[in-house]
Amino acid sequence: MPKTDVTIIMSPREQFGFTKRSVESLYSDQNIPFDFICIDGGSPQEVRDYLRSESERRGFKLIRKPYFLTPNEARNLVLDEIKTRYVVFIDNDVVFAPMWLTHLLQCAEETGAAIVTPLVCIGEPVHTKIHMAGADASITVRDGKRVFHETHHFLDSLVTEVGEQLIRKPVELAEFHCMLVKTEVIKKLGKFDENLKSTSEHTDFCLTVREQGGTIMIEPRAVVTQIFGLPISWSDLKFFFCRWSDEWTIDSERYFHKKWNTVFDESVLKYFVRPRRRHAFPKVCRVLQAIVGWRISGWLIDRVAEVFVWSAKRDRAAALGHS
Repeated sequence: MPKTDVTIIMSPREQFGFTKRSVESLYSDQNIPFDFICIDGGSPQEVRDYLRSESERRGFKLIRKPYFLTPNEARNLVLDEIKTRYVVFIDNDVVFAPMWLTHLLQCAEETGAAIVTPLVCIGEPVHTKIHMAGADASITVRDGKRVFHETHHFLDSLVTEVGEQLIRKPVELAEFHCMLVKTEVIKKLGKFDENLKSTSEHTDFCLTVREQGGTIMIEPRAVVTQIFGLPISWSDLKFFFCRWSDEWTIDSERYFHKKWNTVFDESVLKYFVRPRRRHAFPKVCRVLQAIVGWRISGWLIDRVAEVFVWSAKRDRAAALGHS
């Protein structure tokens, strides 16, 4: 068998319902051999059984915890397991276009980049609508204050419309939907910051790598798609609402801005997290909005979410107390 130069690490993002599809997509294209480590934190029985069966059949390493994990907690569980030159972090709701890994590794070898991001698409049909083709992510000084600014390239554009503009080039940000990293960079920086529970963990990591002189490249020949299903399945609601809870978000954002000495605001909570939570019940939200209006319907959904978060926190505390 050819020498394995890359370890792929899959961790839970916000739900478990796409795990099977993601694993099967990963193994559908094996042009390059890889080691695979799957992290399972508190998945429902069906997913848990599937991963156990597949790990035995395919021979990959499965690490399971009986409680929900924050993204950086999950990644930190396996850092000592990485023995290859490169590591690719992926979420459990991503599907992969043919040759994606080949192209990522070629870019890393040819450019020496510390991080390589593929073209990340979103939704169905796969590999058609762009979520991120790299991004700008910088800190500037305005009126004596440090302000963080982030802009995704070609956000929501169709690949067919901007294809000629998608070229390999340096960028300032990659996301953990799919991110190739030199293992030596991971070993140098150590563990991911677990104070970032819900948001900005990818931003913090990329800023740190760039601060240390590392470069980030996008390789648009490598294409992956993050699948987002609506409505969220009942068995996934507890994890989904926990990941996107006000508490985890505000704690993460306050910490991130304090760490980087930048101005804190609630834009991520207001424009991303709360709207995303309300998408968990799209039909219910539409009915409620028609009856009581957008503001009150949002408030009601947030109160429902709080119940799921309370239950998730209770389960997590109990599991940690017995571990």
